[in-house]
Amino acid sequence: MPYEDGRKTEIVDLSDPTFECTGLPDYPLNTKFGGGGLLANNTPIICGGYNVTDIGECFKLIDKKWNPMEDMMNEARNHAGYGNVVVNESLWKSGGVKFFGGEKFFDKLQNSSELINGNTSLKYSDLPEAMYAHCSIQINDSVILVTGGNSGNANKKTYYHNFKNGEWSDGPELLNARYMHACKSFYLNNEKTLVVAGGIGDEGKLKSVEFLSLEHEDKGWYSGNTTDLPEAMAEFSMVPSLDHKSVFAVGVVVGGKRDCILELSCDGTNLDSCNWENSPTKLKHPRENLVALLIPDSLVDELCN
Repeated sequence: MPYEDGRKTEIVDLSDPTFECTGLPDYPLNTKFGGGGLLANNTPIICGGYNVTDIGECFKLIDKKWNPMEDMMNEARNHAGYGNVVVNESLWKSGGVKFFGGEKFFDKLQNSSELINGNTSLKYSDLPEAMYAHCSIQINDSVILVTGGNSGNANKKTYYHNFKNGEWSDGPELLNARYMHACKSFYLNNEKTLVVAGGIGDEGKLKSVEFLSLEHEDKGWYSGNTTDLPEAMAEFSMVPSLDHKSVFAVGVVVGGKRDCILELSCDGTNLDSCNWENSPTKLKHPRENLVALLIPDSLVDELCN
C-alpha cells in the first residue's frame, strides 16, 4: 500500500460494520513496518517503521493528537517484531533491520531490544539471534514466546523469554518456517492456545495456521483440517476478540483487496470446529504492514465523541 495510507488512523467496530469515528488525526509520518501497543491509561503508542529510511521516532495518541515521545528509540528499526508486546507498561521492540538497500540486506539484521515507556527508551536483553519480521505472543504479564522470523532464511525456531528473571529458553519448533506472519493467543475449550498464521516460508507466502496449547505444550504445534487461511498471505495483523474466544486477522487479502477482516472462531470444543469467516466490518483504508490494537470502549468514547 502507499506509504501515505499508513498515516490514516481509523477505529473499526468488529461487531458493527455501520460504526463510524470521524475526526481522528493522521499519523505524523508516512510509514509501514512499525509496531505499537497500549501503555498506561490505555495510551496508544506507535514506534519505528520505514519510509525510504528507518524511523526512530515514537508517537503517543493523547487528546486526539499524535504527540512525539520526548526521546528517540535507542535504535531506528523496522520489521522489529510483530505482536504488540507491552510489559511493565513499556512497549518491547526487538530485532529488525537498520535499512534496506546499499550493503547486503542481511548484514543489517539486529539482535538488540528495548523497552519504551512512552517517555524514554531503555536498552534491554538481546535476542538469542539476530532476526527480523518475527512475531511475539504475550502469554502473561512477564512471559512471551517469540515465533519464527528471518535470520537469513525463514525460521522454525521459537524462544520463551521471562522478563522477571531475564532468561531465554527454547520453545517448540513451528511446523513451518515463517516470517512476516501474524500471531496471538485465544481460548479454545477453555485452554489458552497460541496461534500463528500466514507469513512467508521457504517457498513463498503461506496460508497455513498453527496452534499450541499451553496446557499440552509437550505435543507441540499442530494444525487443523479447516483452519487454513482462505488465501496465502503475509504482512497483516491479528487482534483477539473481547472475550478472547476468537481472533481477527486485519488487513488481509480477499479477492485482491487489503481492506478485509477475517475472524477465526470455534463453535465446538476442538480445532475441527474452527474456521475463518469474513467479518462484515472492513477497513476504510486498504493497508498492509499495519499496527492494529484492541482498545477499550472508554478510549473509543474519548476519541470518537
